[in-house]
Amino acid sequence: MRTVAATIEAKHRREYERYRDYSIAQMKRDEITAAGEFLNTFTYSEIPYERDARGLYLVDEDGTNIYLSDISDSSAIKYNLIADKDPQMSWQAERVRLENKHIRFADTMPAGSTYIVVSDFPEHEIDKLGRDVFGYRRARQTGFLQLFHADTNGKVTIYGHSFDQNNHGGIQAMYRMFGKQRDEKQ
Repeated sequence: MRTVAATIEAKHRREYERYRDYSIAQMKRDEITAAGEFLNTFTYSEIPYERDARGLYLVDEDGTNIYLSDISDSSAIKYNLIADKDPQMSWQAERVRLENKHIRFADTMPAGSTYIVVSDFPEHEIDKLGRDVFGYRRARQTGFLQLFHADTNGKVTIYGHSFDQNNHGGIQAMYRMFGKQRDEKQ
């Protein structure tokens, strides 16, 4: 009986540590965004990910694979809980759901391909709230551009860049120029 209890305890401890690692990785990502917002500067990142059958991952300092999809799932849970408590925040849960969709696509990108995601400032939603929230600041109207590139070896690098004074109309015009429809919820 002790062996069974010890096995169950060890399993729960591993699950807790795994969740903690994902949470720490998400907090680091959130801290980078917050630093850019509150220091009044742009953010730029270039993160090369390894890829296996499960998806994109980074290797932690202790050799543990930290999967981007797990971080994104954790973020989705967080914002769904927030939206459950306050339906006015459901737009952010939807944005995270779309981000999760992009990450799942990047997990299976063909070698040599590039995928671009534009996330402009959620002006309408922030104006309705009448206040800054989730690091979105009305004074800056920061949007984000992400470029996912899969090299010929299967590794995927995600380049991220923020831009201030978001121009929603200009972004829409770029999509129209290339004959593309854009999901308004991004």
